[in-house]
Amino acid sequence: MSMDEDLERVLWTAEEIATRIAEVAKQISDDFRRVKSPIVVVGVAPGAFLFLADLVRQITLPVAVDFIRAESYGSGTRSNGAPVITFDVKLDISGKHIILVFNVLMVKWRI
Repeated sequence: MSMDEDLERVLWTAEEIATRIAEVAKQISDDFRRVKSPIVVVGVAPGAFLFLADLVRQITLPVAVDFIRAESYGSGTRSNGAPVITFDVKLDISGKHIILVFNVLMVKWRI
């Protein structure tokens, strides 16, 4: 039995995902080219780590990486709607440009 036998359809192929990651990495590299200090890419663990790894490998600028963990499920299977940070960044991020990666959605801001 193949791992994919129970899939109804594939939304994006591995090649399409790789292409899009390369495009996003290029855009980040272009957008932050003039920033003097390394940008900080923060992943929300565990869901973001593979995407984050693929992304930062292709960013052509100095990058620092850290992770946080946010939980809202407790011991249940439904979110309580109030996420709590249970593991925070270890890097000093004040004044840094931050890219937050969770799953495949990214949000940019400056602290």
